[in-house]
Amino acid sequence: MTPASRPVGTHNEAPFVGRDRELGLLRGLVAEGLDGRLCRLRVAGRAGSGRRRLLHELFRRGPDAEWVDLAAGGVEPWVGGWARDELPDLLASYPDAPVPSWALHALARLAPEVAARARVPELSPDDWPEDRAPEILGAAVAAVVEALTACTPVVVHAGLEPGPHEPASRFLAALGQGLRRPGAVLVTASDLPREGDGPGERTLLLGPFHPQETVRLAGRWNADAALGSWLHRVSGGRPVLVHELVRWLEELGALAVEEDRIVLLHSIGRLPTPLGEAAILNGRLQRLPAPARYLLHRIADHEGRRTVEEERRVWEGRDDDFDEALTLLRRRGYLYHASLRRPLALSSVLWRGRTESP
Repeated sequence: MTPASRPVGTHNEAPFVGRDRELGLLRGLVAEGLDGRLCRLRVAGRAGSGRRRLLHELFRRGPDAEWVDLAAGGVEPWVGGWARDELPDLLASYPDAPVPSWALHALARLAPEVAARARVPELSPDDWPEDRAPEILGAAVAAVVEALTACTPVVVHAGLEPGPHEPASRFLAALGQGLRRPGAVLVTASDLPREGDGPGERTLLLGPFHPQETVRLAGRWNADAALGSWLHRVSGGRPVLVHELVRWLEELGALAVEEDRIVLLHSIGRLPTPLGEAAILNGRLQRLPAPARYLLHRIADHEGRRTVEEERRVWEGRDDDFDEALTLLRRRGYLYHASLRRPLALSSVLWRGRTESP
């Protein structure tokens, strides 16, 4: 099926439109990183600017490298989950990679089975100083990645950068400092950039869509160009808000999403106009049944750190309520596309802070 004819129901991934220039720039920067001229890249922008989607598209289209994903669902890095679920398979894929034993023993605190791959026994069973754990883990992951570069180029995806005072931020700093040789680069998404990049760092800033890009998106949905212009004006060109608007209008009965197109059920002049971002999001939340709102609240609390089965085990209610709530959240676009096979994550950080237990 061609991209233009892909089903566009709100439970399906939206087409990638309007970031061709940014994707080209990002691919060039990654190539510089793999050549050793950069060690850390940031894709920066406001929440809803499409940072996670752009990084997903980078992975889908290349480069030809091993993709080490530290952030399930594209949220903050979770080295514990990665070490447990991904690291053993990664090491098995590159058995000749000269991974330092100290790094394997450090990561064995999170995934005990990797210690068997170390060539040198652990020198000390003592626990780490708690205040140094993020730096130790960051250096250990960097040592693993640099060892893999003897076999393959490596792009490390660490998702959304945490706040500057969180332990995960110190982990990322140590990881970035450890990737100084050619063959590896660290890629993250962040809020609007700080004052200048450090040595070996570059930031790609994402702005809103141009009006013609939103019109192109409407065209990919086989919708009228007038709808694209309306969506741009109301959303301010923020890609995620464009998609939320479509879902909002569908739920209100103002348009229908058919197999390969969007059909307006009213004229443009009769479309309801929301009073800002909060009205769109709050309106959608209030139309969810109580079990679905509660599950969304639970996912927001543990975003990217619980699988479907883990969330089911702590569910307080009947299994059929859980399944119905999860199906509804997926169908209405509340969950990130990778949540079909990875730990559950919200489709946008715009939902953080808005979810609450009903």
